[in-house]
Amino acid sequence: GNAAASHPEFASVLDQLDGSIAFLEGHHDFCQAQAYLHQFEHLRSRACISVRSALQRSLEKSTAQVEQQLRERPAGDGSVDTQVFYTRFRAAGLNYRPLMSLLHKRTDVHETYGSTLDELEAFYVHLRLRLVATPVTSHLQGVLRKDLQLRELAPATRQASSYILDVSHFEQQCFEAYFELRQPQESLRTLLERVADIFYQALRPLVIGCDAIESLREMADCLQMDILEPHQQGGSSRGTMVPVLGVVYRLHRDVQERLIFCVQNYIREEIKGY
Repeated sequence: GNAAASHPEFASVLDQLDGSIAFLEGHHDFCQAQAYLHQFEHLRSRACISVRSALQRSLEKSTAQVEQQLRERPAGDGSVDTQVFYTRFRAAGLNYRPLMSLLHKRTDVHETYGSTLDELEAFYVHLRLRLVATPVTSHLQGVLRKDLQLRELAPATRQASSYILDVSHFEQQCFEAYFELRQPQESLRTLLERVADIFYQALRPLVIGCDAIESLREMADCLQMDILEPHQQGGSSRGTMVPVLGVVYRLHRDVQERLIFCVQNYIREEIKGY
């Protein structure tokens, strides 16, 4: 825990450990080189474990605090686009991002740093999904309610799309409050994909159950013009939003396939009528 408050000193310790290990690896004939090497490697491992434990405790504390706030909120007031889901995490991230940067800068030095970073990112994503999955689902179910009229499908799709993009941006920003972006970054991709998949699972039944050609066309236009085209034109966030756009593209393709199916049925029925 103290390492978070004194990361310059911690960085100096890591530098000394890495330097000593590098020296001993290049001087195996040095007196007791192997014994010292094991000791230094053990210390490096313990240093990484202490960083991991400190951040995990902080993340669990932030999660518990947000969950407590949610329990105390009035019913129906749990939308994930409110800052209650992010404020505590971002504030805590200020203390821990320097430590994550230390690990990030040393991923080429030894695999211990990279594996610690991977574990922490995966742990972070696990907690975030536990926190937001149910509220995001509930919000989308409210927007895409079962009694929607046909004329309401396209506006509801637009509203749900805007919401899931906002949530995805908030989640990306919150992730970056702790971790530096790198390639590849499986954890961030997983987080954004899972959030976007909630959107997909909420909308797809409406698509499959819709027989109205005009409504399907409006939904396809909404997904294409409101989400896919603006993001295809670029911007700094486009790269990290690819997982979300991939899910939206899959839904857009489903809408198009359903539209083609309904048009073919309509033509067939009309031809039969003559």
